[in-house]
Amino acid sequence: MFYTVKELIEQSHAFPSVAALMVHTEVENSTRTEAQVRHLMSRNLEVMERSVKEGIAGVKSVTGLTGGEAKKLDAYVTSGQFMSGKPIMEAVRNAVAVNEVN
Repeated sequence: MFYTVKELIEQSHAFPSVAALMVHTEVENSTRTEAQVRHLMSRNLEVMERSVKEGIAGVKSVTGLTGGEAKKLDAYVTSGQFMSGKPIMEAVRNAVAVNEVN
């Protein structure tokens, strides 16, 4: 288990990748096998990817008071008129999209 980025980095040296460390940590802290953890992670990724696509297309809440921000952010990313790097803006857009859908 780790509680800081420093601890994560230190522990990751014993594994082929940080991803391998994360899977190992999840197996140790749950009742799941490695195969179950990987399957669940794959399923969660699929849900997030679908949510990003749906959010970027534009969704509104039932009340209509919230939503549509991911679509606006996508237009902003597409414009290329931002000061931060594109990966940062894509991450923000995707996070907002998932939040709006879920």
